[in-house]
Amino acid sequence: MDWNSLHKTVTAHCKKNIGIVGKGNYNPEIYESMGRERFMTDMLNGEKSGICFTGPAGSGKTTLFCRLAEIWSKENLVFIDGVYACYPEETSLFYSIASSFSTHFGFDLINGMDQFIEELNVAKRKCIIMLDGIDECVSLNELKESLHYAIVHLARGPVKLVINCRTSIWQTIVNHTWLRTLQLFNWQPDDDKALFRDPHFNVVMHTYFTKYMISGSVNTKIRELCRFPGFIKLFCEAHRGRPVTENDSIRYIDIYMRYISNIVTVLAKAFPLMPPKTIVGVIERCALTFWQSGSYCISKAKIDSVAGELIGNDAPKFIAALQHVNLIKHSASGNDNHCLFGHQLILEYLIANAIVKQKLWINQSRETVMNDISAIIKEYSTNQFLLPVLEFVLPILEMMGKHHVMITMLMHKEVDKSYKIMLCRAVTKMGQVDIESWQMLRELEKNEDADIRAEVASTVYLLGENIPGDQVFHSLCLIQSTDDAAIQR
Repeated sequence: MDWNSLHKTVTAHCKKNIGIVGKGNYNPEIYESMGRERFMTDMLNGEKSGICFTGPAGSGKTTLFCRLAEIWSKENLVFIDGVYACYPEETSLFYSIASSFSTHFGFDLINGMDQFIEELNVAKRKCIIMLDGIDECVSLNELKESLHYAIVHLARGPVKLVINCRTSIWQTIVNHTWLRTLQLFNWQPDDDKALFRDPHFNVVMHTYFTKYMISGSVNTKIRELCRFPGFIKLFCEAHRGRPVTENDSIRYIDIYMRYISNIVTVLAKAFPLMPPKTIVGVIERCALTFWQSGSYCISKAKIDSVAGELIGNDAPKFIAALQHVNLIKHSASGNDNHCLFGHQLILEYLIANAIVKQKLWINQSRETVMNDISAIIKEYSTNQFLLPVLEFVLPILEMMGKHHVMITMLMHKEVDKSYKIMLCRAVTKMGQVDIESWQMLRELEKNEDADIRAEVASTVYLLGENIPGDQVFHSLCLIQSTDDAAIQR
């Protein structure tokens, strides 16, 4: 094996795929290290055969993933790709990776794995196989079996397997065999693990603001909002070309609304004969198609069909426009037959907003809203979108003054802890804490489950000054309990 020639070939392929896996969001010029790379490298050099790191959406998993690929590829063979396709057989993922190695590098992993490992040992190098976006696969149930086979047959000796996944999804697919094989690192949304923090934060924000032509000062509230790569990019895209002021909303839900409004404005200019209401309708129907499929990656034919039903012959151009504005993308593997949303969080917001509009909850009684939410939870209990979508439903209901119905219903003791964790994250998306949500946080803070208490702490930290102190809280409770409507207002 000519190591230098092979390393050059594999590294070139790795650089190309970093751009695909990063979906255009990863930018090494503005990436600032917070020490995670050294920690992850130490884990990689450990006795176990690989790493799985998990975390919430937008926390920087893919950003860190791409950075690690760059660093590790300097001395090792690094293969990076997205896991989005359909893997119907137990061996599908393994054969897919083996096929890529055979096509691009001339190595037969199916029949020559032992020889490959031996040559790596002689060269004193590693082969690191990095699989991004486990949670975005077309079929999680099929992937679970196929991933198990790949871990068992690929992660051997100098061949290491590194994967990342949303925490909530990982908990539903994890196999105990994997835990013996892989080291698990949970990426928590706390201060010391954020990618963008002082002393580099001002430099990063200046770079982003310059790129998106944003003027204005960065106040404390915005600093906390933009702690993670996913959020800082959405914030900048939502405020493109305009000044940021002290009066700007820091509510997450407002950021998503503004982002979609900007997208609709661009599309309305491209399709002047198409009413904005129709544009919004097509986008929401596309989002609901993902919801009904239960996957973050679906066939392009489904998207084409939905658009065709609504706008006819304009559908192909409209879908191309959605790709141009980065709302929809082809799968990271380069397969034109499958599509992803550019941002998972935007997709989840669109689904939640479309559901609330369809149910006409703004005009419904609280009892109706409660019954509808119960029915959705029952019908979509196995849908991986359920909890992320409910995280957005709560702040949308909060704008209607009906969010406490959902809080009361999901705080019952018999409700699974995942729903209580979801409620904490939903309050974070609200961007503020009122009496109902503060009472909920105070109750969950005393919960016996450490994961729930940790999520409460994270919510309190992220919202900071928008959470009332005890004296303010008791005063609000006193006002709420009075019979005088004027005082309550």
